[in-house]
Amino acid sequence: MSKVSFEGIITEDDKRPHWENKTQYLLSCIGFAVGFGNLWRFPYLCHIYGGGAFLIPYAIALVFEGIPIFHLELAIGQFLRKGSIGVWSHISPYLGGIGYACMMISFIVGKYYNMIIAWVLWYLGNSFKEPLPWSICLNEASKWVDLIKECDHSSESNYFWYRYTLNISMDITQTGPVLWWLVVSLASSWIIVYLCTVQGIESTGKAIYISISFLYVTLTAFPIYALTLPGAIQGLFYLFIPDFTVLKNPRTWLDAATQSFSSLSLVFGGHIAYSSYNPQKNDCEKDSVIIATVDCLTSIYIIYTSITIFSILGFKATINYGDCLDRSSLGIICFASFLLGLLFTTRSGSYWIEVFDNYGGSIPLLIISLFELYGVVYVYGLKRFCDNMEWMTGRPVHFYWKASWQFISPLLMLSILLSYLAVQRPSTYTAWNPSYEGFPLKESKFYPRSVLFIGASLVVLPCIFIPTGAIYHFKEVLLKRKKKQVLHQCESTEGN
Repeated sequence: MSKVSFEGIITEDDKRPHWENKTQYLLSCIGFAVGFGNLWRFPYLCHIYGGGAFLIPYAIALVFEGIPIFHLELAIGQFLRKGSIGVWSHISPYLGGIGYACMMISFIVGKYYNMIIAWVLWYLGNSFKEPLPWSICLNEASKWVDLIKECDHSSESNYFWYRYTLNISMDITQTGPVLWWLVVSLASSWIIVYLCTVQGIESTGKAIYISISFLYVTLTAFPIYALTLPGAIQGLFYLFIPDFTVLKNPRTWLDAATQSFSSLSLVFGGHIAYSSYNPQKNDCEKDSVIIATVDCLTSIYIIYTSITIFSILGFKATINYGDCLDRSSLGIICFASFLLGLLFTTRSGSYWIEVFDNYGGSIPLLIISLFELYGVVYVYGLKRFCDNMEWMTGRPVHFYWKASWQFISPLLMLSILLSYLAVQRPSTYTAWNPSYEGFPLKESKFYPRSVLFIGASLVVLPCIFIPTGAIYHFKEVLLKRKKKQVLHQCESTEGN
């Protein structure tokens, strides 16, 4: 049960679960924020968008979009003590669709992120073999001349990845059968997710101690090794000598904005849910600064660990040149997610992951976050929200937060979104094609219309919940009003 006390402040009883301690909460938020968005996507985007030049739009987006929205999510979740769906429905029933949109975008991104974890598990299993299978052309290649040529013209590591791991097709439309070793890896990945979340925050909090420790140990070990590889310096030149011409491309700014969200894991509803288990008098502003600082330092650390990525790229170039639910529901959900993820275990699966990331993991984040800002600033009320913040933290809200929430963040996101939509052309992708004349370079191809339609659907599907939720509630209001009118007419007739 909840009650409203002085000045509209909502207080809750102690029946809602709590974190065991503050450290567990902070580590859980850090673990939720720091993930593949930092480790995989960040170096990938740096590689695409001119190396160090990408850091400029990323830093701008992080300071004026990512961190303010991160603070907003922590604060509103802690104050209202509800999950993502409950928070937005409480602010206004017309905004209840925002929570479902967050749930859907989390569902979409979770599909292909878990496939990346499956790849990691596959490599982990193969790392115990002697010799390492990606250090040689596999024996199976000796049976087919074309495969021997493919391995010789690329590299052992490329051959293991594209041919042995993915058995990749030459086109996104050539799906082929599912690959059993990737199916097993994907199933293992979802089993791990289930075991880590089956007890809610209790099991999540304990699992985070292990995962965070292992994460930072790994991030420290890899760069040290990577710098010892031949050609590492050539790779670092690309990272630290930026190509500023990419800043003219609106896609660069869109990916920088969505990367700032991805690096903090915003708009997925997780931080709202996590903060809802805190006491209302918890200093959420301090938590926001601590977690965002750790994430920013990790981003700087990722620049350091990007040394790993770009050192390995330089090495490869040198080598090539010279040679929270109940258990039953959670188990259903995990199994259904596994089945849907089987698309990524096909021969064209890696192409589809790129589609999901380019469409489902980008534009919807901006659109949903814009509605989050609108809901808090203009529906809930900025003054009311700041009063709640002052009640929780014991100090007035800083001007930086107010200006970012009300003006800077929405204007910056809206301008990026409109610029991207105005100049975007049909997307292309690169395919691994041993028959391509420029092989081992990848062949550039246009996405078929069917794939573009699926990509557009990934953008629309999460966002459609927002107007749908508003329309549904409006119909409910009209229906109740009509029932009242009928009841009033009946009472008037009986009176006469």
